[in-house]
Amino acid sequence: MVAGDVSQRETWLSRLEQAAEHYDSSTGYLILGMIFNDEIYAERNLNKSAMYFKRSAELGVPVAQYNVGALLAEQGEKYEAMCWLMKAIYGGYDGISSFDEFTREFSIEEVTRIEEAVAAGDEPCEVIGRRFQE
Repeated sequence: MVAGDVSQRETWLSRLEQAAEHYDSSTGYLILGMIFNDEIYAERNLNKSAMYFKRSAELGVPVAQYNVGALLAEQGEKYEAMCWLMKAIYGGYDGISSFDEFTREFSIEEVTRIEEAVAAGDEPCEVIGRRFQE
């Protein structure tokens, strides 16, 4: 964590959190997620990091959707992780490095079916959910 006046840093973080909440800011939530995940400006707090990444992801930010998927994958939540990673990909995020690990759960035919369904307008999590219900 960067050295400096702790009370000043806490005040700054509190104001940033209040502003993100007030404006329901996808970018503000994303920045807060990164701050609490990286332990540079604040102590690492994965609960807060996940909460802010998820808020940003729910507002449609692909990099936040990826971060939610990555955090869920670390926790062994493969179904939920795959949902968020698919949202990130179809939202335009191209920095997926561990996506192959998740697609191993699916056959080539299933991946093709998922991609076709999403391309036709289905929600990624609904498509993946149907796969697990079959």
